Amino acid sequence: MGRFSPGLERYRKKRRPADVEPKPAAPQAKPLFVPFPASSTARDTAPHVEIVSRPSKVQALIPASSNVEHELLQHFLGGKSKNTLRAYEQDLDALAQFLETDRAGAIGRLFKNGAQAGNSIVLQWLNSMKAAALASSTQARRLSTLRSLAKAARMVGFIDWNLEIEGPHVQNYRDVEGPPEDDVRKMLKACGEDAKGERDRLVVLLLAGFGLRRSEAVNLRLRDYDGRRLRVLGKGEKLVWLSMDAYSKGVLDRWIAARNIQNPDAPILENNRGKRLTPDGLYYVVQQIGKRAGVKVWPHAFRHSAITASADLAKGDLRKVQAFSRHTDPKTAMLYIDRQRDFGGDLRAGVVQRLFTEEEDESDGDGG
Repeated sequence: MGRFSPGLERYRKKRRPADVEPKPAAPQAKPLFVPFPASSTARDTAPHVEIVSRPSKVQALIPASSNVEHELLQHFLGGKSKNTLRAYEQDLDALAQFLETDRAGAIGRLFKNGAQAGNSIVLQWLNSMKAAALASSTQARRLSTLRSLAKAARMVGFIDWNLEIEGPHVQNYRDVEGPPEDDVRKMLKACGEDAKGERDRLVVLLLAGFGLRRSEAVNLRLRDYDGRRLRVLGKGEKLVWLSMDAYSKGVLDRWIAARNIQNPDAPILENNRGKRLTPDGLYYVVQQIGKRAGVKVWPHAFRHSAITASADLAKGDLRKVQAFSRHTDPKTAMLYIDRQRDFGGDLRAGVVQRLFTEEEDESDGDGG
């Protein structure tokens, strides 16, 4: 190799520091949620796209889509029970359909343009539900979902305002009427004597005798039975042990022996193929038993019958009825007590007798 001239070498040494590219700065961690700038100046300088909501007159300028909405959605839906998750997803899908976008797009439209635009969208959606004659309970539930979502967005710093639109007032009324006791006995007689009949008898026992909800019954595993008690995963993910009498243990033991269930993780209620009985499958089983017995019934109606019978046996003792029904709110248990005992009716009869009947009796006596 040829030698470099001293002048060239000095030139290269002089230029080398400038030729070296600077090291790139270490990337900064991206925050989970970045609130949208509150000032209009900062908002107008961000890249944006024009979106017009349906059928609204609101025209919103929102930043280009990002992953923030997806992260907020995951944060909001994470850790919810199966039933709550399903309800939230249905409500968010309904909003997305109204805005003709997906869930994340609906969140962006709802929150990224400030309180006035967000509340305007909710008000338009509420008016559209009223125009479609949706039930007041449906309207109230959907708006409750949005308020819960807004609360989650505030907690993580995505927004700093509230949804002010209130849903319609819903009159709390629950039909607690179930099949009469004679119909329950007819359905027990309609169960056969084979293995399938043992399964059907157990279904009627769990629903009409123990008052289990449909999801509670199908989620029972062999490990939830210790020979004396039954462990039930109730509403709100609450575990409770229910004691069993001799008749109930006999029904359950015969079914376990008939199906030779040994795996602790195996479901107690199985279909004809040996698989876990699903909630819809349980609904079908109950309807088929009722069809054979000439009774129109569904699973939750059995629970109504069970709690009504417990209210009669407890002679109106609210504490005992609530312990059986496992209702968190004592007012719900009170509905069964009032229906069974009709305290209001007894008092009405007493008031009428005191104010009207006794007065007429006194008038008749004076005339005599």
